[in-house]
Order: sequence, then C-alpha cells, then structure tokens
Amino acid sequence: MDDKTDATTFILRFIFGTVFGGMLTGAIVLMVLWVGDQKLIKEILMIGGLITLLIAICATIWGDRFLVAVMKIFKIFKYFP
Repeated sequence: MDDKTDATTFILRFIFGTVFGGMLTGAIVLMVLWVGDQKLIKEILMIGGLITLLIAICATIWGDRFLVAVMKIFKIFKYFP
C-alpha cells in the first residue's frame, strides 16, 4: 500500500481530527460556562459532537492539507497575552 492510503494513516488522521474537534468543542463549552449561560450547554454539546465528527472526517479525507490549514488559523493566538 501507499503511505497516504494505508489504513493506519487513515485511523491516525481520524483520531487526531477527533481530538482536535473535541478540544474545539471544549473551548466553546468553557467560553459559554465563563459567560454564565447554563441553558445552552446541552445544545452546544450536541452541536459540538457534530463538529467533532465533521472535523475528524475532513481530517481523514483531506489529510495533512486540512490539518495544516486549520493549524495555520490558530497562529493568531500567539498575539494574545
């Protein structure tokens, strides 16, 4: 098999995408808790599960190009104290 089509590569990309999506969902939940709106947590967790699944699937399909592009977006955080 080719390096880019190996099953292990797909599994690792899916796992990394799931972890990345979970961290994104966790950050959103923490922001909502910080604001103090407890009613939205259930809806955010349901939507967050969908976001996590979408990020994991995108990471699996598009691979390194998707992951590098998403990580470039988060470079803006280095400017915050």
